[in-house]
Amino acid sequence: MKVALCFYGLVGSRADKDGKGKPLDPTIAYNLNYENIIKDNDVDVFIHSWSKEFESELVELYKPKSHLIEAQISFPQSKKIANNRDISEKIRNIIQWIKSPSKITSNIENNQKEAFRAYSRWYSNKQVLELKSKYEYEHKFKYDCVMVLRLDVGFYSKVDFSQYDMSAFHASNWNDYPTEKNNYEWNKENHNVGKGFLDFWFFSNSDNMDKFSTLYDNIDKYHVCPHRSAYQHVNTFTRNINYTMFRWNDFEMIRRKEFKSEL
Repeated sequence: MKVALCFYGLVGSRADKDGKGKPLDPTIAYNLNYENIIKDNDVDVFIHSWSKEFESELVELYKPKSHLIEAQISFPQSKKIANNRDISEKIRNIIQWIKSPSKITSNIENNQKEAFRAYSRWYSNKQVLELKSKYEYEHKFKYDCVMVLRLDVGFYSKVDFSQYDMSAFHASNWNDYPTEKNNYEWNKENHNVGKGFLDFWFFSNSDNMDKFSTLYDNIDKYHVCPHRSAYQHVNTFTRNINYTMFRWNDFEMIRRKEFKSEL
């Protein structure tokens, strides 16, 4: 089985979102993903990233078939989806503004930051899948399996793609990871089924993932939250969804697992 492993996004940081703070060493995620995904599968790597400062290191580590590592785009158009929310969310915002007018500015700013992250995330997803598609076209074949994966996520258990039906769209279970709020215990529940995905990674056949790449082109139609928009978009082309593996046990964001960040 020929697999395209498509990395996107930022290398990330040890403690915060958006790559803020001390950056992660990309070899941490590489070593985990090499051991548990790349080594025992027939994998070609593709990368789209905003982490220009790590370009040479990422290329040296992963040896991608194709990559595009560019300066972060500002996406000023992202503001137009900042209020793509459920009516109940909009009502809660209005009530909060009435009760605390001083919070209006910060609330609007936070909504716009969320919209920017969504634009950036789905643009990167589209770009790396287009690199994969171009490589397929040039070499006259299609991958049996295509996985998209954040650059700041590592796998802690082995993945055997040959055990999966690639006509299905595979997403992870959305279980709890250890935090102070849950007495530092993780579980094997699956929250938000029928509403959203935990969106660290997905995999399916090449055609399905090409369809998934078009989320960016349709972003105005969906909820601003990537968890929600991913689920909404996937349901436009398939209802054959399989949930597999659990965060913390099988995979996790490096900053949370290795550096105990709760963000």
